[in-house]
Amino acid sequence: MKNYLLSILAAVAVLCTACGGDDEPAKVNATGVKLDKAMVVLEVGESTTVKATLAPENATNKKVKWAVKNAAIATVNNGVVKGVAVGETELTATTVDGGHTATIPVKVVSEKVAVEGIGMIYPLVIKEGQEGDITIGFSPINATNTNATITLSDPNVLSIEYKGNNQNPMLPSSWPCYTIKGLKAGKCNIKAVSEDGGFEEENTVTVHPIINVTEIKIVPENATIGLGETKQFAATIMPSNADNKEVEWSSSDTSIATVDANGLVTGVAKGEATITATAKDGSGVKGSATITVVGEKPTSITVDGKNYVKRLTWHGKKIEIVPDMTPVSADLSTLTWTVSDWKTQNPCTCKIEAKKITVESNLSHYPYQFESVVNGSTTYGSINDRFDFTVYFRTHAIFSNHFEETKQRIDLSLPNTPIQISADLVELPYNVNAGTLYFEAYCPPIEYYASASPMWTQFPEAYIPTSEYTLTSSDETKWKVTKVSESTYKIEDLAPSNYKEIDLTYTCGEFSFTRKFKVVPK
Repeated sequence: MKNYLLSILAAVAVLCTACGGDDEPAKVNATGVKLDKAMVVLEVGESTTVKATLAPENATNKKVKWAVKNAAIATVNNGVVKGVAVGETELTATTVDGGHTATIPVKVVSEKVAVEGIGMIYPLVIKEGQEGDITIGFSPINATNTNATITLSDPNVLSIEYKGNNQNPMLPSSWPCYTIKGLKAGKCNIKAVSEDGGFEEENTVTVHPIINVTEIKIVPENATIGLGETKQFAATIMPSNADNKEVEWSSSDTSIATVDANGLVTGVAKGEATITATAKDGSGVKGSATITVVGEKPTSITVDGKNYVKRLTWHGKKIEIVPDMTPVSADLSTLTWTVSDWKTQNPCTCKIEAKKITVESNLSHYPYQFESVVNGSTTYGSINDRFDFTVYFRTHAIFSNHFEETKQRIDLSLPNTPIQISADLVELPYNVNAGTLYFEAYCPPIEYYASASPMWTQFPEAYIPTSEYTLTSSDETKWKVTKVSESTYKIEDLAPSNYKEIDLTYTCGEFSFTRKFKVVPK
């Protein structure tokens, strides 16, 4: 009875375990199959075993079906291949799960040629992510069995995959070829051992890191074009030895400007867009530039009905010219301007805006000429097809002795001007009735030359406000300088009985000039 009860309890336990246990593990499908030989070479009547390895290693169903293309040449039974007659055929292994296949050639010979040595044709260096080919060579070249076992010293640096028989017509087609791929920077030894004779060959392949783009500069950084016009942009890649220097061009607003695959930008509508070049190496590095699309070009430009304009201003100041244009919607900035200064060491700033020209100089006494061709080509000297304007920056200081019958004006500014005193010491007659001189600053008529003929350009005498200049004496106890009006300083001789030399210094902005004066008996 006791044994009977124990049997019943055991049966119940088995049933409980079957009903209440864990679920069965999930099925892992096969994704591929590999054979352990690159080829099979047999003599008639000889046999060898070929092994199949499924991927992944934990595939649930590891069964394969074996087949030989021509059973009259060779047969196969559960991976055991046997030579039947001289000839060539193929051996195929097919996974039961998924139908994945692997095929290798089968060669049946009447007599084998033994392997006497092994070699390797391989790249010394490859890049990360780059692939290369390795060919295993055998001697003699008609060796029958060209199977070899390939091993890697560091599979994390390099991977290898059987590619098939060599396709290089310069090498025997029976030699096997493999594909290697750089996985990460480092060195990896590749070792090949021949199946026939166990001959070895080992070589090192170095994997170099990919050099990515670190910076992209776009040239030009800014550009202006008209409607329908084009502008070529170029991308400078840094570092110069980057592996992939290709870029992809794009526009932030294709309704304003478009850009093609080569960086050629076309203006579509008035406005501003950003042109970007993005590295194609996956680094995400970008470079950008701004393109401004302006309106149509003017067909004519005038100011007060003239296409040649002259303006006068003082250094440190700016002058604006707003011309009349046809059509009224035209933009000055659509034209290409040339600037000629008559004294290149004194540069000025010129800004060409849509409807306005602004010129400014901080230190100049010379004219600047601005020129733009409006309608096609033109010959220098002709103003029919171009718009010219000249801005004169001048600073002149003139002494006037108001107590002489004829005013004596002495230029204190620069040489090469219409009124010039070359002496370093200026002697002024002393008027005993009034020991005063008056200092005034004004611009005399301006002389300039155009082409081969001298031309005289007259501006009204323009007095400089005293807020723009200062006049100082080297000795205020002897000559006292006092401002008496907007454009005049009074100079008083406090010791008229002593004839002396005094320095007067005239300053206007960055310009400063000192001249020595001496009062002499009348």
